[in-house]
Amino acid sequence: MANDTYKGGGNKDLDFRGKIITVKSENGPANCIIDCEGAGRGFYFDTGEGPNAEVSGFTIRNGYVFNGGGIYIYNGSPTISNCIITDNEATRSSGGGIYVGGYYPRITNCTITNNTAYVGGGLYSAADGGMVTNCTINNNTARTKGGGIYSYSADDVFTDCAISGNYAEDGGGGIYCISSSADFNRCTIQNNRTGDAASYGGGVYVYSSSANTFTNCIVTGNSAYDDGGGFYLSSASPTITNCTVSGNSVDSAGGGVYFYSSSTKIWNSIFWGNTPNEFYVYSGTPEVHYTDIQGGYSGTGTIDSDPLFVGNGDYHLTSAPTASPCIDTGWYSAPELPSTDKDENARIIGSQPDMGAYEYEKYAPTVSTGVASSVTGSTANLNGTINPNGAISYYWFQFGTTTGYGSNTAYTNVVDGKSAISVSFPQSGLSSNTTYHYRMAAMSYGGTSYGSDQTFKTPAVSNPTVTTTAVSSITSTSATSGGNVTADGGASVTSRGVCWSTTPNPTIANSKTTNGTGTGSFTSSITGLTPGTPYHVRAYATNSAGTGYGSDVSFTTSYAANRYVCSDGYCGGKTPCNRTVSEAVAAAGTGTLIKIAAEEHNGNFSLSVDKDLTLQGGWDKTFNNPNGGTTTLHGAPKAPQGSLTLQNLNIKP
Repeated sequence: MANDTYKGGGNKDLDFRGKIITVKSENGPANCIIDCEGAGRGFYFDTGEGPNAEVSGFTIRNGYVFNGGGIYIYNGSPTISNCIITDNEATRSSGGGIYVGGYYPRITNCTITNNTAYVGGGLYSAADGGMVTNCTINNNTARTKGGGIYSYSADDVFTDCAISGNYAEDGGGGIYCISSSADFNRCTIQNNRTGDAASYGGGVYVYSSSANTFTNCIVTGNSAYDDGGGFYLSSASPTITNCTVSGNSVDSAGGGVYFYSSSTKIWNSIFWGNTPNEFYVYSGTPEVHYTDIQGGYSGTGTIDSDPLFVGNGDYHLTSAPTASPCIDTGWYSAPELPSTDKDENARIIGSQPDMGAYEYEKYAPTVSTGVASSVTGSTANLNGTINPNGAISYYWFQFGTTTGYGSNTAYTNVVDGKSAISVSFPQSGLSSNTTYHYRMAAMSYGGTSYGSDQTFKTPAVSNPTVTTTAVSSITSTSATSGGNVTADGGASVTSRGVCWSTTPNPTIANSKTTNGTGTGSFTSSITGLTPGTPYHVRAYATNSAGTGYGSDVSFTTSYAANRYVCSDGYCGGKTPCNRTVSEAVAAAGTGTLIKIAAEEHNGNFSLSVDKDLTLQGGWDKTFNNPNGGTTTLHGAPKAPQGSLTLQNLNIKP
């Protein structure tokens, strides 16, 4: 069927009438929708249809009918695949999403979500031997029992299903079984709950002679108001094999399991971290062997030890730094021991099966040495990949100038997982122009592995290349320059800046700034300069080979202020103007250039204040021409404090 949303008569309550046909969408359930618009259902099977009668690739929504809000199967064994059954309601009875009244239907790769019914919010099944495989049954609601699944006198097999987030007002938030022998294999039953009064079995409620089996299942995060956070087992005889039951809770008793007149058998399982307790036996005789139970419980091979899960919702067992006590401590002869675990890995890898849903795989990590990157004259990034293969692992790199290596990087921890991840280690302190061998290594409880040998060569190192930025923002005591490191010379630039002096080609032995590391441009502030003084500045950059310099750039600092001296007291209109040199010296601030007219002046005075002044003669009386004649001082000025710089003056005794 083409992409569309199908509504109205002829597009719902579709009855195969016993025909062997396949109704399939063209591009999957997101694109092909049957909208029942709050009246009727999507499909109806009641004429002996077999498994070759198939519905595939539809979203079926907004059904509203007495039974089977989305799909009704009573007298048939059709195949329902790759469908989304959502927002449907069985108004007065069963199976908000799907109703199965018998026979052998096959439901695969479907999502059954947000449906509502009196019982069996997601799925009601009384099938003789149906198969539900790889389905997500979540966020459904039952007004009484079986928020996700209600199994009545059924012989279904549920495999690889996720049953989560469902709600039942009375009992069996995830699953409710009555007189049922349905099997649940490799299923996750998680975060289901019951109502707030007189409700039982947050995850699973098994009742009335039911003989269900739960194998390789995770039961976690479920809650009930009264009893049985994970399981509530009443007048039933289920078998629980290699299951992990953890993190479930109730307000009363039996956070893990509540037994009421039940003859349950439990093998090779883990009950840990349930609230307020793991087991509560009101009546009955549960048989428990080779199982880890927090708080302890009598039975052959039972233990009371932290199972050492990976954590954060991952219930795989860990092996490092301490091996889980559940590894190799299960029962080899447990009845109906599964051949694989929840991940479909071999169930027995060691001498005995493990407890819990996952078998610990005792494989050494798998590593691969990658190509070195960011290679300089002294550094390189050593790269590789590691697959921990389910165990907490540690990796490192071996390196050296031969295949004997001789040096190791630091050990780094990797949380266990089963997928390859990329890792890198930045190694420094290498020699330039040298060929190095390296390989990745890793170890875990399962052993040590090495990657293949790889090589890289560090380049020869030379001084960095740097240019000098033009000088700007010149004042009497400061200026701004900088530079640009355009090449690092094959090794990391560890220092850069500018250096300056009053002579050409300054070096870092002279005054300097430090402005970071690496290549690229930078700005430098030059301070502590003398007013009216010529300077030379060069940018520099340093690496392990030495220091490179930019070109020499010269500049002259300005004066803080100008002051003028002329005997006419007018100074060509320039201000501030003094008649005598001594008056100007006394009035000037440090860094002032005192310009003196070309005439004779008294030089017998002293500088008795700590300031730096420059006396400059030769100016005409308008102070527009610096070559206006000779300025004569009668007597040599003295500077017991501060300093006087004399320029273009004729000193006479």
